[in-house]
Amino acid sequence: MASTIILSVIGLVFLLVSSSYLVSKEEKMVIYAHDILSGPNATGIIVGGMGGISSNPLGFGTIFVIDDVLTTGPEMSSTVLGRAQGIYVNSEVKGTSLHLSFSIVFESGKYNGSTIQILGADPFYQKERELSVVGGTGMLKYARGNAILETVSLGCSCIKDM
Repeated sequence: MASTIILSVIGLVFLLVSSSYLVSKEEKMVIYAHDILSGPNATGIIVGGMGGISSNPLGFGTIFVIDDVLTTGPEMSSTVLGRAQGIYVNSEVKGTSLHLSFSIVFESGKYNGSTIQILGADPFYQKERELSVVGGTGMLKYARGNAILETVSLGCSCIKDM
């Protein structure tokens, strides 16, 4: 199967409304998420599925828990902004779409201590996918809008094996 899966997500574009402002404010961010599903530095693990914890990552019903590093650039050595923490479930019988539910937890920078909550379907074979921003905390309280996800790198032989 895959020795290491690294999904880098670019272009998380958010339209945010924050209670700290009297008027609506649009905020655009570019954040890279490093999703590593195997090896000693894994940031995501399979916790269930049709085959239990040994389920196929692309199999229907497979459930992952993530704690992915978020950076300012595509390299792991880029400045760390925080973590993407939550779950995703392979929710399509064909195995080509995930349901994502996670929080972006800022641990440094302008939004240190704030969060954004992301929710929606991720048909990961598409170049760009749009998910909902359904809330936030701290400086990003009451965040609403959308997040555009784009896979920058996918180091996984399992895609070719499908």
